[in-house]
Amino acid sequence: MMSEGKPPNTILFSILTILIICCWFPAGTRAKNSSSCVSSSCGQISISYPFRLATDPPNCGHPDPIFELQCLQNRPILQPKSGKYVVQSISYANFSVRVSDLGIVEKNYTSCPAYSSDSLWDTTNYMSLYLQSNKDIILVSCLNPVNRPLYVEDPACGNRTDFLNSSRVYNYLVVGWVPDSELAENSCREDRRTLVSSDALSGNNASYTMIHDSMAYGMGLSWFRALCGECDRSNGFCSLEDNKIRCHHYCYEDTPFEERSFRCKLDYYGALIFVVGVGIASLLGLRFILGVIFVIGFLLYKRRKQRSSQDKNGAIEHGLDPESSAVELEKR
Repeated sequence: MMSEGKPPNTILFSILTILIICCWFPAGTRAKNSSSCVSSSCGQISISYPFRLATDPPNCGHPDPIFELQCLQNRPILQPKSGKYVVQSISYANFSVRVSDLGIVEKNYTSCPAYSSDSLWDTTNYMSLYLQSNKDIILVSCLNPVNRPLYVEDPACGNRTDFLNSSRVYNYLVVGWVPDSELAENSCREDRRTLVSSDALSGNNASYTMIHDSMAYGMGLSWFRALCGECDRSNGFCSLEDNKIRCHHYCYEDTPFEERSFRCKLDYYGALIFVVGVGIASLLGLRFILGVIFVIGFLLYKRRKQRSSQDKNGAIEHGLDPESSAVELEKR
């Protein structure tokens, strides 16, 4: 005896509905850590994927060299292509890391940044400057004194190499972006720049010690791109939204069909899929209604035929002519 199952059209409609529900709306890309390694530590900093210490197995972190940290004097050191930065904290919740220039020593106000943060721009595809939470600190040297609120005299980190023929050079720390025209107007030249977290420096009347403390606190970098591998492989656009990694696929008219991702095709042809789905649902609904009507009619017909058969059998048992019995029944 064959087992009863769903009609083929119903199964196809169910599969189509599930695909539309699962793939119609954009979904987040989960942060994946395929490593089973135990977290390391250096000083007070816990280190796990995508970061790893140089002494950890290579498979315990992201393959890009930027995520390999050195532990020097109990301090984790981030080493881009140029420069060294002390890792002050790592937030695995919002995919950020706070680092400070190795040349800056906390509360040592004669220490100076050794590197320019500009070098971080070309460091890697996986680490980016966290611009929303950072402020520029520019070290400038000037031939003439500058009397402006944002120019804070720098007694320790001056650079005379640009003005070797001058007997006096004025050195400043400037908070924020300064146009080249303003520097030229004041006979100033930019020496180097660094970034500081806006959480450590607020207001426009910062003193030298406040700026130095903010440089020791460090700047924020975002590393969420390290967890976008699956999205990148599917030609998606990876972004960080509300501390969640999202993968979006965009479709354009000139994008070849074979180069579009499965979800991209669903998004692009979503309207057609919706119309087809509604059409299939309508046909199935109509078929169901007609089937119900047919079943009810068939049952009524069988019931009437059964009653007629019972009446004839009763008439025969009483010795009556079935036709005359039927007439009698109609008269009654």
